[in-house]
Amino acid sequence: MRRLIAVVVGVVIAAGISAIPRVAVAAPPAVLTNLAHLDFLGATVTPAPEPGHTTYRLDAEPSIGVLWVYANHLETGGYQRTGGGTYDPTHNTYGQGAFDADDLARAAVVYLRHWTQFGDRHSHDAAYQLLRGLTYLQTALGPNAGNVVLWMQPDGSLNPSPTPKDAPDPSDSGASYWLARTIWALGEGYADLRGSDPTFANFLKQRLNLAIDAVNREVLTRYRQYQIVDGQRMPEWLITDGADASSEAVLGLAAYVASGGDKAARTALSQLANGIAAMGGGNDRAWPNGAILPSATSRSMWHAWGAQMPSALAEAAIALHKPKLLGAAVADTAVFTPHLLTATGPDNGWLPAPIDGSQIAYGADARVQGILAVAAATHSSGLRQLAGVAAGWFFGQNAAYVPIYDPATGVTHDGVSPDAVMLSVQIGCAAEFQL
Repeated sequence: MRRLIAVVVGVVIAAGISAIPRVAVAAPPAVLTNLAHLDFLGATVTPAPEPGHTTYRLDAEPSIGVLWVYANHLETGGYQRTGGGTYDPTHNTYGQGAFDADDLARAAVVYLRHWTQFGDRHSHDAAYQLLRGLTYLQTALGPNAGNVVLWMQPDGSLNPSPTPKDAPDPSDSGASYWLARTIWALGEGYADLRGSDPTFANFLKQRLNLAIDAVNREVLTRYRQYQIVDGQRMPEWLITDGADASSEAVLGLAAYVASGGDKAARTALSQLANGIAAMGGGNDRAWPNGAILPSATSRSMWHAWGAQMPSALAEAAIALHKPKLLGAAVADTAVFTPHLLTATGPDNGWLPAPIDGSQIAYGADARVQGILAVAAATHSSGLRQLAGVAAGWFFGQNAAYVPIYDPATGVTHDGVSPDAVMLSVQIGCAAEFQL
């Protein structure tokens, strides 16, 4: 059921984009997936020795795969790769860094899915190198073993305390979004590569177990403990108090467990999935209108970015053979998402009113993925049709009436502003990998 994100937009052809006014829809290419821009963001570095950091076959293959975090659009055409934070030309460093674990992990997932669906050897090799780079960022020894340093500079040196600082700081000192996304990539990497490259897959399994150990000691020791937020019990055992972060870890754990993962992974998967499911609530007339809320510290905030909660619960329900997990996922996709799309489109944030009217590819994609995952788990043709409607956003079915994704180049623009202007100042992996 793990599907290539890029191909979901194919459903939209049957969903009637041509009915949208003022949009000229060209005939789609035979294959919509184009990873050319993602390839453009890729690079390799040869890092100097860092205590506690190594990766697969580093002695034999000293260069590792990385990915530039942003690309500035040039007025003369094309893009210029760049890092995050203030650039220091004297030292060739950025306040944050040039490459980050979040984007390495998510891009690795895209390449893995492209390889498994199309048999593309280039995507296989790109995934292999990015997984090597990602596991180099993971701390392998010491009290923070299993956690992940977020930022790397252009020369391959790590920047665990960037400017501005991350939370946690240093970035490998506790559970984080980047730990969750590393679990996602490692889980899918093991599942996809265990047949073709069992030695490398076994290495990924070892690193995944390190990451699970970190989640167990930093998060899941609070399993079945609750915090009271505005008078309501909220689970206290989610990564960074977030169903959003936890959902990305669950995607990797579900892939691993479905491929024969061990008891520790199954237990972590079950506990995180239970926490995510507990974040659902409301109905068609009462907030949050069936949505799974992203943060256990707020009963009033829903945001679209990283909201993989229904996808994660659908995958967990299948991997664990626990159909009860689908209840919250169905409500999110069949009650809240139609409410969201017909009211305003895939807004970035409802608090609970639709205050943040920007719409970004990162959030719009999560809606499509969630609908498709739940449709597959429940065998719902109606949800598949809804996925086509939601995917139309990338092809002009949005407030700006412009395509956000260009299959000719592989570029996905950042999104649409509240005043219906396309956002494309910086185009990086966080937007690119979504299609």
